[in-house]
Amino acid sequence: TEYDDLQTSVFDGAVGFNVQNAGKATTQGMELDGRWMLHEYFTLSGSLGYLDFEFDDFDVAQCWFGQAQLEPDRVTNAALSQCDASGERKEFTPEWKGVVTADFNYPVTDGLELRAMVDLQYTDEYLWTPQLDPRTKQDAFTKVNARIALAESSSDTWEVALIGNNLTDEQRRQHLRPEWRAAGDRRSSRHRGLRQRRTGHLPRRRGGSQRPAQAAGVQPQQRHCPRKQPPGAGPQRQRRH
Repeated sequence: TEYDDLQTSVFDGAVGFNVQNAGKATTQGMELDGRWMLHEYFTLSGSLGYLDFEFDDFDVAQCWFGQAQLEPDRVTNAALSQCDASGERKEFTPEWKGVVTADFNYPVTDGLELRAMVDLQYTDEYLWTPQLDPRTKQDAFTKVNARIALAESSSDTWEVALIGNNLTDEQRRQHLRPEWRAAGDRRSSRHRGLRQRRTGHLPRRRGGSQRPAQAAGVQPQQRHCPRKQPPGAGPQRQRRH
């Protein structure tokens, strides 16, 4: 896909964001995915994605901090701190991404099922600042997620699951804080927890669930909360909440 006048937004390090038209850019890639049933209870699935993103013509990009001294030939407008980013990749565009998932579903009894899942998520290296500073490159990483659950299989009305996300505690940088040009916000999505799911047959209204009393057509009773009066005050008036 070819883009003309692609808009980009870059923080200027002072008061706001600069919106520029990036001239021309080209993106191309491919995706592959598949599933393989290795056994009656075991399934292996995966996907792989490739992305090639390049600015063909972007001579009004925001210079990264120190670029005028380190790469003076890239500067196109020193007064506006603009540099030529032609031939560079856009931020947050890893070249390769992939995931492999293993699912195991085993009937423990006629009404109970054991469900287990493990997946590996790979992300290639990428730049994480819109200035495309080469010093702000996120290295490639792989996250491991796992899940094991016991569920009612006949009608699937309840499930208790133990979940672990990012078990290897992989950390990644997401953005550049204005006050620190060379240091970013490093975050980890590591999570472990126990989740219980139960499905019922109460009617639902569009936009969210109802309380059991409302769902059955019974309006909740309004409560009257007396206001606290200072000592020596007159009779209290009830206020409806």
